[in-house]
Amino acid sequence: MIRYDQWMLDEIQKELERTGRSLRDLGQLLAKEHRGSFAPLLIRALLNNRPIFGFESAVPQVLAILGDLPDATEKPGSTYSYSTNRAALTPDMVKAINAEFDRTQQATGNVARQLTDQETFAARNNRVGRWRRGDVETVPTEEWYAVMAFLAALPEVVKSKTSSGSQQIANTKTDHPSKTK
Repeated sequence: MIRYDQWMLDEIQKELERTGRSLRDLGQLLAKEHRGSFAPLLIRALLNNRPIFGFESAVPQVLAILGDLPDATEKPGSTYSYSTNRAALTPDMVKAINAEFDRTQQATGNVARQLTDQETFAARNNRVGRWRRGDVETVPTEEWYAVMAFLAALPEVVKSKTSSGSQQIANTKTDHPSKTK
């Protein structure tokens, strides 16, 4: 059995920093892609953000897995990539995105959920919310165009009053087939 020492912990920490991951991220990776290769107690420890004391024999495998991961491209604590092309967020852009959200009657969270996976949903939801409020100076251009294209593809929603006075939401671009008979 390999003797656990500070060197191993330091090496794992260096790789985590290089890849921009936490112990919890590492635990999720091992649980998803390497479940049978590691003891469940090791994965549970990592998911709880605890060091891997007692699992010295797994350290070389963990280091090999971390070594295969790409370098982090994001600033720690930020959801923006340094390599992303950015554009200034103008008042006209804020008006345009809010007009699309008003036209489609979509919530920011619904759009973010459709455009991202569960791991990055909260970051995109917060980002798009900041765009709508005009709270940022720049936006990632690819992400901006993706959100705007998604909203543009959604049908317009019109609110109308029913005879009882309550609001009814009707989709004006796609009527239900039973209404066409």
